[in-house]
This record gives sequence, structure tokens and C-alpha cells, in this order.
Amino acid sequence: FSLLDHTGNLTRRDNINILDYTYDASINSVTKACESLAQFKPFSEKLILVIGDIRNPGPDVAGTHLKMGYYIAAQPIDVVLTIGEDARLIGEGIRRLNHTQKIVECSGDAPTLLERLAAHLTPNSTVLFIGSKELHLEDTLQALLKMIG
Repeated sequence: FSLLDHTGNLTRRDNINILDYTYDASINSVTKACESLAQFKPFSEKLILVIGDIRNPGPDVAGTHLKMGYYIAAQPIDVVLTIGEDARLIGEGIRRLNHTQKIVECSGDAPTLLERLAAHLTPNSTVLFIGSKELHLEDTLQALLKMIG
């Protein structure tokens, strides 16, 4: 048995764990992926979430993204990097509940996201990538893998 590509695959490079959930991001898949990331806390010095827009968020796009931020605020995640217009609201939701506990940064494009991610990476970090297919986060993940070797 093997997972389909981009649906929770784990890659380990240079003492960094990378969880690839870039296939898509629904409300349920984001919560499950965050739970997976949290399981790495005992083995990681830093948990980093790279999250994009949620696909099919329902009629209240802003509310859904804010509420996801509230959910993520309660998780033991150290750094949250968002990309996408709606994902900015995830960051806002986190700031409203947890403004001093987590680093939250929003990026408007993939090169900026990769630069910010590189600045936060340390040995024994675990990084989770998840977002709507339209954002092509798998390309950013591949760029990270090339960067770290």
C-alpha cells in the first residue's frame, strides 16, 4: 500500500521532515493534516505550516478561513506561513487568538513564501505543505527540496 502523491507523503532531507498534502485543501483535509503535523512535536524542534487557500470553503469564504485560523491557533505549531488571498484570513484568525505564541507571515507569491520558509528552517524542523491545487504548492515544495539538497 502506498499513498497517492501529494496526499500526506513524508520526505526527510537534511534533518528536516516534509509532509506533502499539496493535492488539495478542503476543510477536513486541513484539520487532519494539522493533526498529523502536531504528531511530530515530540521529534521536532519546530513545526512549520505552509498553508494556502481552502478549496470549496462554502458560502462564507471569509468566515471559513478565519475559523480555520482559530483552529490552527490551538495547535502546537510554531510558524504559520500563508499564501493566497483567502489564506491571509487564516493568519488573521490565528493573530486574533494567539498573536504572541506563533509566528504568522503572509506571502503574496511563491518566491516570497520560499524565502520566508528558508529563514525559519532549522535542523529538526517539520514542515507541512497544504493548499488549494490552484496555488501549485507542490512546485514550492520541490523548490525547497532542491534548496536543502
